[in-house]
Amino acid sequence: MKNLLILFVIISFGCKSNETLIGDNNNGVSMTNLYPFKYDKLWGYADFHGNTIINPQFEEAALFSYGIALVKKDNLYGYISNKGHWKIKPKYISAETFILAHYRRKNDDRITTKSLIAKVNNGTRDIYINSNGDPPKGERITYGACGNGRTFPRLDEYSIRNTDGTYELKYKYYKLKNDTFWHKVIDTTQLSIDTIIQLKYEFALLKKDSKYAVYSTDVSKGYDVFKNERIIIPVDSYYTVSPKFIYDDVKFKMIYGEEVPSSIYKKGDKWGIIDIRGQEMVPFIYNDIKEEKYGSRYLVEFEEEKFGYISIISESKNVIRGRENIGYKYVVREHFKRK
Repeated sequence: MKNLLILFVIISFGCKSNETLIGDNNNGVSMTNLYPFKYDKLWGYADFHGNTIINPQFEEAALFSYGIALVKKDNLYGYISNKGHWKIKPKYISAETFILAHYRRKNDDRITTKSLIAKVNNGTRDIYINSNGDPPKGERITYGACGNGRTFPRLDEYSIRNTDGTYELKYKYYKLKNDTFWHKVIDTTQLSIDTIIQLKYEFALLKKDSKYAVYSTDVSKGYDVFKNERIIIPVDSYYTVSPKFIYDDVKFKMIYGEEVPSSIYKKGDKWGIIDIRGQEMVPFIYNDIKEEKYGSRYLVEFEEEKFGYISIISESKNVIRGRENIGYKYVVREHFKRK
C-alpha cells in the first residue's frame, strides 16, 4: 500500500468555506460540496451522497475551497469550478489551494484588501494569483491564522517515574464505610508505561510495549468522567486502574511546531478515528486515513488503490446535555460509492 502523503500531496488551506451547511448539527459538513475520489488511476469528484459529478480525469485533485478546486492534468496544475469547468487552465508546475488573504495596495497607506489568493510556480518563479489567474496589485500578503490551541504536559499531576525511566499512574479513589463516612485512598499502578503524552480535556495517551491506550486523567483525581461521578467503593473493596492498550499505532501531526497525537489510530492492519475520550468515531475498516489540515474531512483508502473522502457528523452539545450518557453519537458519511 502506497503512502497517502505520496499519492495525495495537495492539502486544503482554507479556514472556512462559503458553502451552505446542512445545519448547525453537522460538524461543518456541506451537502453542496464536492469530494475527490479515485477508483482506478485518475481522480474525479462526487457529491455528498457519492454520486459522480465530475468524471475521473485528473492526476491529482484537492478539496474545493471557496468554490474552486486545484487539480493536475497532463502534469500541470490548474483550477476548476464545481461545474467541472476550467477557471484557470493547467499551466503551472506547482500550485496551492486558494485561500482568503489580506494584502496592502502599493499606493493606499494602511488600506488592506481581502481577496482569494493562491501561490503558483510558472516554471520560472513562485508568484501569487487571484481567482481570475491575474497577479494581485498589492504587496505584503498576510494570511489569517487558524489552528488549535497548544496543549502543555502536566505529567507530574498524575504520574511518577520509575528508576528505569518508565512511568506509573498515580490515582485516588474513596472508600465508603457507611452512609456518612468515607476516606480517600492514594494508590499507584504497576504498569511500567513507556510514554505518557498529555492530550486535551484531561486525557492522556499511554504507550506500553508498542501498544497505545487513551486514559482519563480525571481518574487520577478520583473522578469517573464517563459516569460523571466520584469514584466511591465499599470499604472492603479495591479499585484498580486498567487502561486498555488496544491500539497498534497512532498518527501524529504538527501544531505550532510541536508534534502531537492526532485522532487517527490503528487496530491490527486497519485504521479508524476516536475522539478525545477514546470513543470510536470512525470504525476501523480503512487501509489508511489522512486528515485534512482544517475541517472534519478525511481522505481514506477504502480498498486497495481506491480513495475517497469521509465526513463525521456528531450530535450537538444541547442534545448530549439532555441525556445521562455524556458521550457523543457519530455518523460517518462516505462521499464515494463502493463497487
